[in-house]
Amino acid sequence: MNGAPVGSVVTLAAVLTGAVAAGNAVYFYSTKTARPISIVEARVRTSSSVDTDLTVMSRNEYDSLSLKTATGKPTSYYYDPQMTNGVFYPWPLATEMSDIIVMTGRIPIQVFVNLSDNPHFPEEWFDALHYSLALRLCAAYKVPPAQEAAIKQMAIVTLQDARDFDREQEVSLFFSPAFR
Repeated sequence: MNGAPVGSVVTLAAVLTGAVAAGNAVYFYSTKTARPISIVEARVRTSSSVDTDLTVMSRNEYDSLSLKTATGKPTSYYYDPQMTNGVFYPWPLATEMSDIIVMTGRIPIQVFVNLSDNPHFPEEWFDALHYSLALRLCAAYKVPPAQEAAIKQMAIVTLQDARDFDREQEVSLFFSPAFR
């Protein structure tokens, strides 16, 4: 809002840039994420929070669809990462506008431009990042072989520690007898 309401009139500071109809959903985001390198998984979430997994298609499978404009509840998708902005192709095209597609993607590691830039890594990964970068610089700085081997070993150990921290530890395990 911009200021206090005057009578029954509220002045908005930020308005929609296109026409909308009453009862339609309006989505807003303030921060755009980096272009995903790939989509790991995607699902349709209904307005009642029921999720249905989407099946990933290859480019060839998507290109082979005879009617790409078919409508219905999406069951599959193809993702084309392209160079600047990726394109997500759900199929069939959604008809229920209250449903949303929720996805998990891999985004590129940030490019450091300024000395003050901080890595977008959890603290548990700092040692792995530190030793991996040190290992990468060994040849450029002509580090002696024994010291390079020690750095390499630390890079391996700290990378494994970081991966172990991120690994899901507690999962359900179900056993079922084979009925024959």
